[in-house]
Amino acid sequence: DAAARKSGSRDASNLGVLHRLDVKGLHILGTVLVEYLGMRFVCQTIAPGIMQGEVAGGEQGHKLLYGSIESFNPLASDEGMHELMDSALGGACMVATRTLPKYPLTDERMEYIDENRVVPVMPAGIELKENDATEEQRKETVVSCGPIEMKGILGSDKRKYVLDCTRLTGRDANWVSAERGGTGKLDGAKDESSKPEVPNVDLEDDEWAVALLRSELVRSYSETKLSRFVKEKVDEVRAKHGDEESMDEAARKLVSEAEAATLRYNVNVFLPDMRPLAGVDADAARQLAEDEETAREMALYLWDEVLPRLTREVRASCGIPGFDVPVEGRELTELIHGRGINCRYLGRLADLAKDEERRDAKVREVIEGVSVSSTAGGTSASLPDS
Repeated sequence: DAAARKSGSRDASNLGVLHRLDVKGLHILGTVLVEYLGMRFVCQTIAPGIMQGEVAGGEQGHKLLYGSIESFNPLASDEGMHELMDSALGGACMVATRTLPKYPLTDERMEYIDENRVVPVMPAGIELKENDATEEQRKETVVSCGPIEMKGILGSDKRKYVLDCTRLTGRDANWVSAERGGTGKLDGAKDESSKPEVPNVDLEDDEWAVALLRSELVRSYSETKLSRFVKEKVDEVRAKHGDEESMDEAARKLVSEAEAATLRYNVNVFLPDMRPLAGVDADAARQLAEDEETAREMALYLWDEVLPRLTREVRASCGIPGFDVPVEGRELTELIHGRGINCRYLGRLADLAKDEERRDAKVREVIEGVSVSSTAGGTSASLPDS
């Protein structure tokens, strides 16, 4: 389906990002996407020892260090693997380290999976995990950096591999209903005159669960937020300190505060069927609420600032040397992706363009009216008195 196709494409792209980061001690599998007869296949090389299963203390099998293989398994979080992930994703991709439930799915979802899953034929010596977690175990938490679906595996060659890196940014809150914590921008028009025009989409469809923000937008939002933070602090310094020595000391403090304000983002926000942290870890629950608010701010930044700004720039730049208005799909895609805009916002851009055209039409009417009035006045003034 659409969600699976997007996840497969994003997994391959994100593994490419990790490969280019070239973090010492962190390895990925050779991955390629194959389109065949309308289907998309994710093809990967085999992690050494993975076919032999997870054999405790054995030399032939693999060992799970991070994440979970089966839905019923608890999330693993090896300290050494976590340091590698924090270095790779946290440092370069602004992915935050967060506390997660050790058993991340709700009891209802786990029961549904238990009732509907097809039991596979397992290799000799490997047992399928059952949903046998106790109530106390379901209240345990782990620390993780990266998407909850991601897995870290120690192969039989003693190398650490990363699999299923499906997200390096969080969900787009504009494509999450207000009922589930989103911005509500696409929930539907309240009345016939409300703007913007809302596309006919079902936000509960699994396809929108993988609708993510682009990394270009996250960087743009971070730079904007950091520049505003620095500007506010500079104004405070100027108001409080007059002499040069005090200004120098305050400037050094400002630099340290700006470095501390380096932003990292939770990529596990607004996920369906997640076990709530409330009642398990109060601090983690409070942090998750703050992360969801930040995700809403980023989505609104895209909706209220980035999209209108691009529309205005294209309108103002038409005919100006050095700015080429895109004339075909590839150029348009490159333009909007460079601004951190997903192609699913083309409808919104079209609505904004229509609004600009209506404004231009009104301006033309006013100019034409003034021109006609001026012409008529000049003609009247030139006629002799009778």
